[in-house]
Amino acid sequence: MTIRVEKRFSRGFYFQANYTWSHTLDLDSETGFVAQNYWNRNADYGNAYYNIPQRLIFSGIYELPFGKGKRFGSNLTGVADVLSRGWQVNGLYTIQNGFQYSLGAFDNAGTGGGWTAGSARADLVGNPHSGVSSSCRQVTATCRAFSPAAFAQPGPGTYGNSRADILRGKGFNNADISFFKNTSVSERLNVQFRAEFFNFFNHTQLGPTPGSSTTNPSAEGVYTTLSHAPRIAQLALKLVF
Repeated sequence: MTIRVEKRFSRGFYFQANYTWSHTLDLDSETGFVAQNYWNRNADYGNAYYNIPQRLIFSGIYELPFGKGKRFGSNLTGVADVLSRGWQVNGLYTIQNGFQYSLGAFDNAGTGGGWTAGSARADLVGNPHSGVSSSCRQVTATCRAFSPAAFAQPGPGTYGNSRADILRGKGFNNADISFFKNTSVSERLNVQFRAEFFNFFNHTQLGPTPGSSTTNPSAEGVYTTLSHAPRIAQLALKLVF
């Protein structure tokens, strides 16, 4: 399902919102369609790695009502008029669910070769969410994304019984904001000053997934990477002709 709401440009304002609700299933996209057990393809059927059930995006443009011909400062002249007019604020806000991932393990099935390389999964022996605190802002070795005790290494000659991509990484929450100042120099030349801020609120974006293999118990459920950089600010001057 997709929903779109749009307010077309009027009085210096434009707004658009897009929402998507979906569910994607496939044969283990995370490992590039490499089967854990070539003779049982149904064991690989489940959530796709890129399955993001909900995604919401807001975007907007607002031309500030200052300067000649605007609501405020319409009587300004000279330098005061040039400095006050031509400003606009732009925003883009994205919020979505995280990516799915599997819990890996050593290949104890004994088949070897390309069929199982990189695609062996762990046994599911408990509730992955048991004892996990939802209040953890930073996932660490003592505050993990899932319970390592819920997974175990498969026994010799067996395949892991956990489904593909049964866990979900941290969601994404990001706002980009920019401020533009347009100054008309002549009929065909416009100077645009830009102040742009990416990840404006400097949210820590863990991900895309934490450590997810029984081969490295100390890293299970621990995030060591970021899915988005900290706040970045840049200034630019652009000539439009």
